[in-house]
Amino acid sequence: MIDVFDRMIIHCLSRDIRMPFAQIGSVIGLSEQTVARRYQMLVGGGVIRCTALVDPVLLGGTQALLRITPLPGRGGTLAAALAQHPDMSWVSLASSEVICVHRSENTADQERMLIDRLPKTSLVQSFSAHLVISRYPITTELFGASGLFSAEQLARLDDVADPDFAMADNSERDRDRVGDPPVLTATDREIIAILARDARMPFTRIASRVSLTPTRVASRIKELVADGALYLDVDLANTALGSPMAVIVFGRVPSRLLPSTGAAIGAIDEVTFVCATTGASNLMASIQARDTLHLHTIITEKFGAIPGTDDLEFVPILQQIKQARAVVDDARTLISLR
Repeated sequence: MIDVFDRMIIHCLSRDIRMPFAQIGSVIGLSEQTVARRYQMLVGGGVIRCTALVDPVLLGGTQALLRITPLPGRGGTLAAALAQHPDMSWVSLASSEVICVHRSENTADQERMLIDRLPKTSLVQSFSAHLVISRYPITTELFGASGLFSAEQLARLDDVADPDFAMADNSERDRDRVGDPPVLTATDREIIAILARDARMPFTRIASRVSLTPTRVASRIKELVADGALYLDVDLANTALGSPMAVIVFGRVPSRLLPSTGAAIGAIDEVTFVCATTGASNLMASIQARDTLHLHTIITEKFGAIPGTDDLEFVPILQQIKQARAVVDDARTLISLR
């Protein structure tokens, strides 16, 4: 289990994934060497992976939530196979279905997966696809970590954090855009692939691999983030953070209440994602809870207090196979990036 300083380090990274260890140390009161050692232990222990992803929606593509019914007894095999696909994220195994997110940068990619590949997969009995049409902001902080800092430390964090490298906010990524989607060059793709494996890789090392100067690499990454083509993220092993129970919420909310209900759900501490979708259920959210009693409190006291939440389905995740990019092993630790 991680301690208070580890949580503080993770919170600093959520504010600026590329924040130098020396600056993190200046915020939390540890030496640069100690922060670096602790970070490497978090990575080596499968607690954290700093990664990067393209946003298919802002590139003119789609993000779809898939609910797949596998053949009896073949759910684990199907989930493991889906986790190997680079366009699949958040691959989860529930009691009778595999739930995952397919991220396609264009219509052709989506058609290949939903019309050609999945229906022809021998392990698939049936499936439904629900387009993500709006992502609501998460307005709470990572496991309430700001409460671990003094006012002076939070002020120092504000001073040193580079907002261009913060974990992306859903509402920012769904802002209205004018003009054509950003176009990624071959070099951009190389940079993104490197950051996907390690979003903290030094600019000098990235530059040596893509034949650009470190200054140009840094500026190009910031341009991609500003354009919405790229965002940085942190994959976390929630078991190590004390919230091992993952639950996905599907709901049918009256259309007129959907924006306000989604925003209110995003303000619940234990909610990590919430969006509006197409389909019979028009709202989806994910929850991290400590145990069943904690989940009961979340359902009855927090969701129950929000108008429009009378028709919700709470689906416990039996096994998380893949997160944003990191694959999860049997010990529920992050083992690799795809």
